Amino acid sequence: MSTFANTSILAGNSRLNIANDGTVEIDAQLRAFEAGIRLADHIRNLTGTLPAVSIAFDHKGVFRKQFLRDGLTNRQKRNPKLSQLRNCIVEVFEGVAAMYNVSVSDVFVIHEDSAKFHAAHLVEHANLQPDIIRRVTKEQIVDSASITSSCSLLSGGISCAAITTEYFRKAFQRPCGQDDGTSSLLEVFFEESPWSTISVYSRGLQLAHLVGINCAMRLNMVAEDGGIRSGMAIQPVTRPDIL
Repeated sequence: MSTFANTSILAGNSRLNIANDGTVEIDAQLRAFEAGIRLADHIRNLTGTLPAVSIAFDHKGVFRKQFLRDGLTNRQKRNPKLSQLRNCIVEVFEGVAAMYNVSVSDVFVIHEDSAKFHAAHLVEHANLQPDIIRRVTKEQIVDSASITSSCSLLSGGISCAAITTEYFRKAFQRPCGQDDGTSSLLEVFFEESPWSTISVYSRGLQLAHLVGINCAMRLNMVAEDGGIRSGMAIQPVTRPDIL
């Protein structure tokens, strides 16, 4: 792209868990995180402004109760920054961010609980076609009459692609300049792992456009050696019959 004025960045999809002894287990996608932060620093050098940077977290347990530090307001809990997570989590990422003079307080956090909730809300309240609902849910819904009865199962019935789609939605909606449709770009960095495979991320990108997320997206898979395999920037497809 000729300009980075309306670019958002999703810097990896890490994973959190609480061990039996109460400690936090962290599977950190640090190479993807660094690649995203490095691009953010590059854009800042070109434009004078740091773009919106987010990090996604899959997790077991309740995110608000187990992974945020104490003393946050309800508003902060709804839209946390990386600096507002428990210290043991922050310490994993802050060194990488500091290498590029980026503060962890400038990195937004997106988590699985919120993604599942929004996907369930989308099924209940948006005018989605049955084929789209099948992509969002794990249940094989075959007609609109069965949607209501299936919604009660959505707390555990959201597909991996739909969770990924919600990560993209949240990352794109951060304040990174005027939303002018296809001139907006979300750069997604991730590592191949059991919870973020290229197939899931590709399906998530397709679903994101089908449910009306109106920005171009590029998937950037980061290898163990730090090398990046970047795809094409995929433009949204207008589907007025869906939303």
